[in-house]
Order: sequence, then structure tokens, then C-alpha cells
Amino acid sequence: MMMMMVVMILILTKMIPLSEGFTAVLLSSFTTVTSNDRFQKLFNEIVNRNKKKQHDNSEGIDNDLLVYIPTAKYYHNKASMKTYGEQRRRARYEAKDKCRLLNSCFNRKDSYILELDDPQLTQQQIANIISKASVIYIDGGNTFYLQKYLIRCQFWNLVMPYLSSSCIYIGASAGGIVLGRSIETSYWKGWDDPSCAGDDIIWNTDTLSGANLIKDTSFFMHYDSSSHDDMLTRHRTALDHDLELISDDIALVYTTDSLPVEVTDDASINIISNPNEYAKTIVTTTTKSTTLITTSSNNNDCSAEVKLHKYIFIAHT
Repeated sequence: MMMMMVVMILILTKMIPLSEGFTAVLLSSFTTVTSNDRFQKLFNEIVNRNKKKQHDNSEGIDNDLLVYIPTAKYYHNKASMKTYGEQRRRARYEAKDKCRLLNSCFNRKDSYILELDDPQLTQQQIANIISKASVIYIDGGNTFYLQKYLIRCQFWNLVMPYLSSSCIYIGASAGGIVLGRSIETSYWKGWDDPSCAGDDIIWNTDTLSGANLIKDTSFFMHYDSSSHDDMLTRHRTALDHDLELISDDIALVYTTDSLPVEVTDDASINIISNPNEYAKTIVTTTTKSTTLITTSSNNNDCSAEVKLHKYIFIAHT
């Protein structure tokens, strides 16, 4: 039986360039979602709460689209015996299956596969698609290949207006790494070949910079203590910012809202919306000191105080 533990670190001391309503979910493995029914239900609750806020603030506009971005999987694996065309066709076939499964998990009305490396794709088309999304899911693969096309289409500039209240960002593996301050962690295990991104991009401090939406934090995916601790000791001292380690049974949720859970006296949690649907789940809690986070408006000099909460979901078999 799959169980889930939730570690809630409340009022995390981070700065984000976003307003209230921001939610990002970072995970190493897709099965973290698909193998845990309670996990799926909680995410649906988060999405539906955001949808209700959006509906209340947009005169009835109902955006319920899952936008699935498999671009990181479309890189050319030079070690494969298959041609690039064959690899691409296979990757597209798998992306369709994955998108259907994700849409089933999150129970969205519709889905769209957004291929950022499509040479015909325009920024206006990307913006139009993202504007209809309630969930943006960027999948794993080659982080450098994904990063190249995020930079090329100026992806973060296009999606930022929608990552506060209107839709949730979910990043798996490479899709989570690019949300951080730097994608440099993709070098460390040697899994991602930077040359797969082609010769038309030079990797330096600027091109290795991620979205930095979780301010001054980078992410190391597929963490395994026995395999990676020595390597991390060597590498992490070179970083001048925080590093989050995400193993395959963990998902991190960063949100300006409190999730629909409550901690009970016996160290369990209930889902507030409909507690009877959920078995109680053991939870440990840690609270960090309160820091008020200030973000400036683009339209005036006013500022808003934002508290960012961090939840760690740990799935156990």
C-alpha cells in the first residue's frame, strides 16, 4: 500500500517575483504522482482552488487546459543506433501517451502538447496556449536541450503573468531544474550531454541561469544518498546559493497559499475539503521564522508582502 508523508515547512524565507497565488510542484519522477492516489487528489484540490480563484476574478472565464511540454525528451541521442527522425517520432508517440495519462491524473477538460523546439512556433502562439492553462507540466529529459529552447522563445517572460493564481507549474526532473537559479546541477551526474543542444549555444553563466522563481535555490534531481553524497560534497561548495535535493519519492510544493490540509493533535493531517475521502497520513512539521517578502508592481511603486510555503511530500510503499 502506498502511503504519503507530508513535511510542511511554513513561511519559508525566500523571495519570488510573483504575486499571491503562485504554486509550483517539483519532482524527480512521474510515478511520484501516478502511484499515489492521495497525492493526485490533493493536487486536483490545489488546481481546483486556483481555478475557482481565476473564475471569480475573470468574469466567468474557465481555463481548464493541461499544457504538456515534452521538449527535453526531443533531443538527439547520438549514442543511439536510430536516426534522429526515428528518435523524434518515438518521442512524439510517447509524449501523446504521457499527456493522456497526465490529463487523466489531473482530470482536466482538455490537453495540449507544446513543442518548444518547433521552428514554426511563435511567442504569440505560446502566450495564447498558456493563457488557457490551469496546469503547465514540463517533463524531464535533456536539461540543456530544454534550456536552449526556453531561452530562445523567452518562455519565462511569456508565462510569468499566468503563474500567479491562474495556473500551476509542475516540473519533472529537467522541468524542475530549469525553475531554479542555475541548471549547473545537470552537469554533476553526467546524465545530460550539453552537446545535444547543438553548436549554436555557448554554455556560460548567463545561459546556465534558470528562471530563479524560487529565489537563489537550485535543484538536484534523482537524489540518492548512497550514490551522490560524495559527489555533492565536491560540487555544492562551488554554489553561492541554496541547493534542494529531490529524490524519486519526493515532490516539493512551493506556494503562496496554505494547502488544503490541517495538522491534528496526533501528528496526522486531514484534507479539509472532504476529509472522509482520505485516510490519515503521518506528518512532521517544521516552522521557520517569518520573513516578509516584498515584490514590486510593474505599474506602480506599491509593494506586497508575500509568504511562501514549502511542503515536502514523501511517498512510501
